[in-house]
Amino acid sequence: MPKLLASVQLDIHEPLPIDVLRFGIIHQDKSPQDFVDQVAMLAWPRGVREYVAETLDDEVSADGTNVLDLFDRYNQIAVYSVNPWNADLINRLIELYPQEKLSIICSDDEIDRHWKYQCLIRSEPNRSPERDAELREKLLYPPSVEKAFEGMRRWLIGRTPWEEMLRTGRRAPIEILPHIPPILNRIPGLQDVERSESVYRIVLFPKPSVGKDHFLEAARKIVQENKTLALEIVSFRNDMPTLSLIDAGTRPVWLRCYPYPIYEDMYHRIIAASHGLVIVPRGGLSTIRDAVRYGLDLISIFPNTANELAVTADIGLLLSPLEKLEIQGIESQQRRNFNRTELARYEFSSITAFRNIYCTA
Repeated sequence: MPKLLASVQLDIHEPLPIDVLRFGIIHQDKSPQDFVDQVAMLAWPRGVREYVAETLDDEVSADGTNVLDLFDRYNQIAVYSVNPWNADLINRLIELYPQEKLSIICSDDEIDRHWKYQCLIRSEPNRSPERDAELREKLLYPPSVEKAFEGMRRWLIGRTPWEEMLRTGRRAPIEILPHIPPILNRIPGLQDVERSESVYRIVLFPKPSVGKDHFLEAARKIVQENKTLALEIVSFRNDMPTLSLIDAGTRPVWLRCYPYPIYEDMYHRIIAASHGLVIVPRGGLSTIRDAVRYGLDLISIFPNTANELAVTADIGLLLSPLEKLEIQGIESQQRRNFNRTELARYEFSSITAFRNIYCTA
């Protein structure tokens, strides 16, 4: 949320009329995809007040105001994400307030879990209660989360492919606020990062979410499709040596794997010093957008994935043909410039939409 709110603050001196409630028990477990050390966050933008509560009955200020009293003050109430830890809160809000006042600021994680559960139950219509409980536990999709999905009508999320996935298995009407939440990473000093002028450096997936077999399949395909291009492949994973050779039957190419998790500043510098990025099937969309800002080619090896559809059909970016990668070249430069412009247009539209929904009286 600090990154999101900092992204929609168009002037650092401008107060944002938004309050933040950190609700529920704070879980200390770190995600396996957290960075070793986050780049220092800015303070909340001017005008933003933070409240903390573990239950709806908790007092959040010295005057005795509790959480429900607090909610009554606002024209709009947004909840970030849907998961087992906030589903009961969402369901209570649905009971108390009209749908026009409520919305979910959505990440693709919860839509993916919802969609996977719906697909699994269709493939196993006669599953036992024990099997259903097993599926729900695996996907973090207990009945309370399913109820929240069904009960909440308004969702801030990109339209393609998320709307179709969100509608899967749904009976109630839905309203899509069709914008990927605007999150702009601002890493200092990246303008000083230099790129090689003789070796094309390609980031093979910005996060370690692709299995090793598929990862190696993708690496070999890169080498096979670029027989004459001087290549170096970099990635972030722990199940391979930090330095090894990829031999695809044509020539060996060096593969450098940086251990993960990694320092966030170093992570961005590695990407900014590269020429192209192979997008993961799902997740890492903020990093994909960062790569476009840094001037990298976007490459998709596995077709029709959620991320490929999001960046092409929804944002409008152009993918670089795997067999025509080049460090310089008129077509490549035109494509990179087009993507930067198109991404800036999309993100400004997302910022404007967010402000219209949540920053106006």
